Amino acid sequence: MKFPDASGVLVNMLYPPDGTYLDMRKRFIDSETVDPSDEDWRGMLAGIGIIKGQPFNPDSHTRAILDAAAKTAFKMSRVLIYSDLETKPGGLIYPDRRYVDPNRNNAADYNWLDKSGTFQDLDMSTSLYSIVHATSPAMMSAVPGQGARYVTAFKDAGDSAC
Repeated sequence: MKFPDASGVLVNMLYPPDGTYLDMRKRFIDSETVDPSDEDWRGMLAGIGIIKGQPFNPDSHTRAILDAAAKTAFKMSRVLIYSDLETKPGGLIYPDRRYVDPNRNNAADYNWLDKSGTFQDLDMSTSLYSIVHATSPAMMSAVPGQGARYVTAFKDAGDSAC
């Protein structure tokens, strides 16, 4: 990993919420070793032209489609956590209030397993990465003194978005 010197410099460490994210993903794919557990995801990325060691040069029409798709996916990741978190087992901290802890729902090993341990909860993975991890990786840490926990609410008592 490369850590920029952010002393006295404005820096945005979040991923881009548009099609330029795919260019970033391509650089990541090219720099990482191939792990057999990633074959599914690499196959999905190959479907849009992101393949390790091969150029990613979509034409302008395809680029526009990918940009629109990335913007929509970013918005969808927000909706997943805003509207669905409290419906997950253990989602509400108090049964009579709307407070949630985004980390509380996730499996302790962060393999994004459903509480049953029988499948990956892809919606939770997507929303937690978008809201929690991308905002502050320390929020994913369960190590005392190194992590952070934030109780939040995305809805009011009347079920309306806050």
